[in-house]
Amino acid sequence: MKRIGFILISTLLILNTLVAQDVNVVLENKQMRIGEHNEIELSVSGENFQSVIMPPLTEIMSQAGFDIIENQNQENILDEDNNVKGIKQKLIFTAFDSAIYHIPAFEILKNNNGIPEFWRTTDSLMLVVTTVEVDTTQAFKDIKDPLGEPIRFSEVLPYIITLFLAIIIALIIIYLFKKYKRKDPLFKSKDFQAIQTSVWALDRLIKLKSKKLWQQGFVKEYYVELTEIIRRYYSEEFDFNAMEMTSSEIITNISEITDNSYIVDKLVTIFSHADMAKFAKTQPQALDNENSLDLSVEIIQMSQEFIDSEKEKEKLNNQAEEESDV
Repeated sequence: MKRIGFILISTLLILNTLVAQDVNVVLENKQMRIGEHNEIELSVSGENFQSVIMPPLTEIMSQAGFDIIENQNQENILDEDNNVKGIKQKLIFTAFDSAIYHIPAFEILKNNNGIPEFWRTTDSLMLVVTTVEVDTTQAFKDIKDPLGEPIRFSEVLPYIITLFLAIIIALIIIYLFKKYKRKDPLFKSKDFQAIQTSVWALDRLIKLKSKKLWQQGFVKEYYVELTEIIRRYYSEEFDFNAMEMTSSEIITNISEITDNSYIVDKLVTIFSHADMAKFAKTQPQALDNENSLDLSVEIIQMSQEFIDSEKEKEKLNNQAEEESDV
């Protein structure tokens, strides 16, 4: 009986030793200098490794005072026939304080029908972290200045582009601000810029007449285009924003600029017919429609004569002043 009991006890001890070898933790270096990288590997093998729940290596090592560099994914352990016989996990870490660190034992759980149960525990480890030795007998050397590096055009180019764009934006803002202060339209049509204002206006009136809008029943559209031509002409030639003014405001401005009552009276007639066509229930007569365009041609010609005469007077006055200065 004693012999049988001894055999049973020996067998249990051997089995326990074999099972204990199912779990292994390896520290790559047991001594390191501050800032160096080190590696710890935890592996589990044997028949029951599929149900193993690996411990949180990152959390445990962080609590032990280490800085984690990389937490690698779990990998399979293969035998000679490429059969999976276990799993392993590696963790790369470092430390920045010199000391003797204690790495606690890792508790490994086992999944028992959805319930985690304690299964194995590893041995705790010790790690010595030392500082970098400094030879104090040697003379201290100055820190070298950074080496000079020539500035490349590719490095300066972004600043040049930014400055160029800033200048363009500033010029656009100044241009728009001046336009706003003068209440000028932001853009002018090409045909309006290329030729004299009066020539442009008279040409537009001729084209309007050829459209025969009011003859086709488009009385309102006819007067909208007619008054727009007049507004744009006076806006350019007399330098006030006639495009945004009411009919009465335009007439007031014209009467203050010129003492030609005929121009003012005919403007009143044209705008009265236009307001009737656009706002009143009654429409202007056919003769009124035709006369409005003819009167527009006439007052633009007379206004241009007035402008030319004023420019001639100004020219003569300037010549007289120059001669008097001499």
